[in-house]
Amino acid sequence: MLKEHNEWKLRMYEMTVLRNVCGVTRKDKTRNLDIMKKLAIERDVAVLQAQRLTYLGHVSLVGNNSFPKLFIHDHTRGTRQRGRLRKSWIDSI
Repeated sequence: MLKEHNEWKLRMYEMTVLRNVCGVTRKDKTRNLDIMKKLAIERDVAVLQAQRLTYLGHVSLVGNNSFPKLFIHDHTRGTRQRGRLRKSWIDSI
C-alpha cells in the first residue's frame, strides 16, 4: 500500500534513473513522457497496481477462512484505534 507521498517519491526516483540512462539532464528541459516513450517504459506505479490486482485475483480463489482473504477484506476482531481509520489494502487498489 503506497501513500501518495511515497508514490510521488517513487515516480521522482524513476524519472531520475531514466534521465541518467538517456543521458538527459533537467537543464535540457525534456518532458518526462518523451523520455519514457524513447525508452518504451511503463510507469512503476502502474506495474505495482497490476501486481496488486493479480494478487487479489489469487486470494479471491482461496477459501473464505484464509488469513490473506480475511485481512484484505478487514474481517478482523478487536477494537479500533482512536482517530482516523488507516487506509486498508483493498482501498489502495
